[in-house]
Amino acid sequence: MHARQADPTPLRIADPWLAAAARQLAEHPDPVPLGPIDGPAFEFDPAAEDEQREIAEHIRAGLRRLDDELAAPTIGDLTAFDLPSGPPPEQLAEPFLTPEGVTVIYGKGGTGKGLIACYLVMRLVRAGHVVMVLDFEYHRHEWGSRLRGLGLTDDELRRIHWRSPSSDDWTETKGTIGQVHKLIRTDCDALEVTFVVVDSYTVA
Repeated sequence: MHARQADPTPLRIADPWLAAAARQLAEHPDPVPLGPIDGPAFEFDPAAEDEQREIAEHIRAGLRRLDDELAAPTIGDLTAFDLPSGPPPEQLAEPFLTPEGVTVIYGKGGTGKGLIACYLVMRLVRAGHVVMVLDFEYHRHEWGSRLRGLGLTDDELRRIHWRSPSSDDWTETKGTIGQVHKLIRTDCDALEVTFVVVDSYTVA
């Protein structure tokens, strides 16, 4: 749990005695009798010792409350200035795909999600990647037609592996992506796949 650090800037106290008392309390956090404190604008008055001691106790109480507040749990106090930074990672298919995590293309049916995915697959293959398409919606004709329509060569098409649990050539155990992920992982490792496209995640 992160606790806010105390501001090292000294408090500005207008009253010279209070300022002197605060300095003494900072140096001696345990209760100690207050004595004369030299200062150009301060003269110790023995007759006001009780009043001054009471003021000192108020200061101590305030400091204790401040300590409690600083030690209390917090949800954080960072600004964007405090966040780690550095050069962005090299894009897999600039400026759309990054190696930092999952990229999701979302939209209603017929809005072009599949065509965009095919375009990005083309960019990945031409950047040297080996891609696997997990087609849980069994749109084999759409994937084939669109990828060829984008002008991919035969060699590029052979570096895009298509798998679908609904396909006749999937004779292993069928199921959701959570149930068949080990089979997919084994196949990807054997084929040296570097990028996986899931169509679509909601069906998978």
